[in-house]
Order: sequence, then C-alpha cells, then structure tokens
Amino acid sequence: KISPLLERSGVSEERVFERLRERYAGDADAGSDGVEDRLRAARHGFQTVVELDPADLPTDGEDETGSLPERPP
Repeated sequence: KISPLLERSGVSEERVFERLRERYAGDADAGSDGVEDRLRAARHGFQTVVELDPADLPTDGEDETGSLPERPP
C-alpha cells in the first residue's frame, strides 16, 4: 500500500525506509534492537495509513467541516 503522500512526492517506499534506518541507526540510544523496533512501528503506520475526507468527519452540529481542532491548553 502506498500512502498518498509518497504517491504525490515520487519517493519510493524502499527509499523512505532506507533513510529511516540511517536516521535511527545514528541515534546512539537506539541499539540494533531499537532500530528494528522503530522501523517496525514506522512500517505499521505506513501500511495502515488512510486518507480522511474532512466532509465525512462528525461535527457537533456547527459548520466546522475542514477546520482544525483546537489545541488543548
């Protein structure tokens, strides 16, 4: 499954994960198990990405379609 972002950018999934591996491996705290754990988590998120249409999201009755939620204090 290719995320819409990758599809639009023209970057391959393989290249994304090569760069993530390089980045994670450069983190001294990660260790080899930590790198693999992070890559597994990234791959899971990458494979389960779904595009949302703001028009399909529930609102509280006000016309807020397409607006961003407020940040909590």
